[in-house]
Amino acid sequence: MIPKMDNESLYPLVEIIPLQLFSYYLALHNNAGPEFPLNLAKSVTVR
Repeated sequence: MIPKMDNESLYPLVEIIPLQLFSYYLALHNNAGPEFPLNLAKSVTVR
C-alpha cells in the first residue's frame, strides 16, 4: 500500500525504492547475482 502524499513530485521515489528493493532480493533469492548482471555491456553498447 502506497501512502497518500501532498507533494506529488516525491511520489516516484516512494514507488520506485520498494520496487528496486524487491528486485534486488528477488535476484538474491534466485542466485542471479545482482551486482554482476549478464550481458549488460552488450545491451548498453549495441545500437
